[in-house]
Amino acid sequence: MTHLSAGDLRRWFDEGRAEDRERVVSHLAACAECRRALAAMAVDAPTAATPPIVDAADVVERGYAARPKTGVGPVFPATTV
Repeated sequence: MTHLSAGDLRRWFDEGRAEDRERVVSHLAACAECRRALAAMAVDAPTAATPPIVDAADVVERGYAARPKTGVGPVFPATTV
């Protein structure tokens, strides 16, 4: 069996191009060695430095702002066990 090259695996991992899908996926289904190589890329890949979707401080601030200002206790009172 001819294995996928390291470059092929890297391109698939990074880009996942549609034109490569059938060839790469069918090969990976039959080749444990290439599956292991692709899995190792995933383990070694740095995590994306993306900002969080939600700003927790903003959510808390908005939650407090939306709370009724009647002076009553919490909406869900604490229970004792």
